[in-house]
Amino acid sequence: MPMYTIEVLVEDYCPISGLLGEHGLSILIEQGDTRILFDVGQSYRVLKNNSEKMKVNLNDVSLIVLSHCHYDHTGGLLGLIKDIGGRTIVAHPSVFRESFAIDGTLRYVGIPFKRRILE
Repeated sequence: MPMYTIEVLVEDYCPISGLLGEHGLSILIEQGDTRILFDVGQSYRVLKNNSEKMKVNLNDVSLIVLSHCHYDHTGGLLGLIKDIGGRTIVAHPSVFRESFAIDGTLRYVGIPFKRRILE
């Protein structure tokens, strides 16, 4: 059975000195030479900081998976792609649909850029 390594790169709470926490999620999944980035957090700044501190080379990522359209799982994508270049992205077909939350007011919570910017 293959061995997998799972490292949380971005999460809401981070008790480790030097690492940053922010509302969102990014997880690196490794198996052999395959590195999959599952979600990219809310901002590339936090993803980059934490990956550097954890000695994770984001250039080694071969596949990016986006679990859903919310900004806290997709917001770091544009900065990541600008930094490491194009990668295969796997996402639900509606990842670019508009998404809103209602909590006293209506606010946009979807992916923070348009699809055409990535293409």
